[in-house]
Amino acid sequence: MTISIPMSRKVVHVSVFACVLAALQATKITANVAAADNAVERAALCSIIEVAGNRAKLHDQEPTFDSELQVVMEFNVTAAEDGWLAEFRSPDNPEQPRDTNKHKLPQARGWDKRWQHWQRAASNLLKPASLKARRQHYKLDTLSEQQRNNVRTAIARLAEEAFAEATDTDTEKALSDIITESTLQKELNQAVYGLEEEPDSSFAAYKPFNAQAQNSREGSCGTDTAAGKAETLFDALFCICAGDATNNGNAGKACKADDSAGSTWNPSVRPAPSAEEMETVRKLCNRQGETKLTAADLNNRIATIANVVRRGATASHIGKFLATNGNGVQTNGMCVTCTGITDTTGDVRQALPCLQKLVQTAEKLRKHEVGVRHIQAAKRSLKAKYNLAQEKEYLQLSAPAAAPAGTSGAEAA
Repeated sequence: MTISIPMSRKVVHVSVFACVLAALQATKITANVAAADNAVERAALCSIIEVAGNRAKLHDQEPTFDSELQVVMEFNVTAAEDGWLAEFRSPDNPEQPRDTNKHKLPQARGWDKRWQHWQRAASNLLKPASLKARRQHYKLDTLSEQQRNNVRTAIARLAEEAFAEATDTDTEKALSDIITESTLQKELNQAVYGLEEEPDSSFAAYKPFNAQAQNSREGSCGTDTAAGKAETLFDALFCICAGDATNNGNAGKACKADDSAGSTWNPSVRPAPSAEEMETVRKLCNRQGETKLTAADLNNRIATIANVVRRGATASHIGKFLATNGNGVQTNGMCVTCTGITDTTGDVRQALPCLQKLVQTAEKLRKHEVGVRHIQAAKRSLKAKYNLAQEKEYLQLSAPAAAPAGTSGAEAA
């Protein structure tokens, strides 16, 4: 018994020591850059990189109501009296369109704004055979003179309403807010690469760190308080994911535990990384397939990046930051420094130029979507007017007997 007690105490002391040692080791491991430490940040940055190139497509494609407007205008000119159609004929050759440079339009009649649409509508009606065929198509040749007068008046009114709807200030604004897929793709590429086109695997046109790569990793990526030279989202991804010649262990796996982005990059010898080293990092993002991008989707991706910025007292960081800088050394971290943002000040979306560009793109995309809805509504309305213009029973019952004077196109000037 006298032996067993000391042995018991010895066992207890050894067990306690082992637990303390394990805890210290665990703390040390947690403090170092470990595999997958920057996996969340990688996913956030990749959420934008993945839709760069030409992979982003407009969710709402631009509609057009031109054909709906033109059929109403064409019906109006077809139904008009021959004297009105004569306004569109060349005095030199009645089967050719009027050249307004040689034969000026009447002044103070309000024709200049409508002329382009009228002339397009009339251009296929200048030959007698074509005019006859279109009037037969609309069965205008079967109507009495009174019926034709009634139809002309009603169709002229619908044409005026259609023109007003297609050219009002709301529609003009909607049209001006429409963007193209090319514009969307160029703006995404600017935020990711600082280029309008995504570089291929040679990275020939890409200038890492804005062509100001430094001879140390922290010089390019940042310290505890000073920003480096990273200006694009891809620069940021490279800073938090790429291993280098001095630290290719877990640092190379910081962004993905099962996929090393270690490399032979040695900033002290060659400040700018090679194309192969950059492509190794870019492959951490899924760049396959296409995405139909909405403003809400893009804003969510921006917010995801903003939310992984770790705010500090004097600066903030994306990626694992432990002390001094983000140079990839186990005890320092692997990160990119963001100045102008602290734990008390700064809107990440406005402080980071690349995110600021994306915020502006998202706003353009939102206006585009609003514009698309307006144009779609105008398209439906114009189509309804065209359908109504062919309901001859309705037109004859509702239209007055005589056509009013004006510039509707239902009568000759």
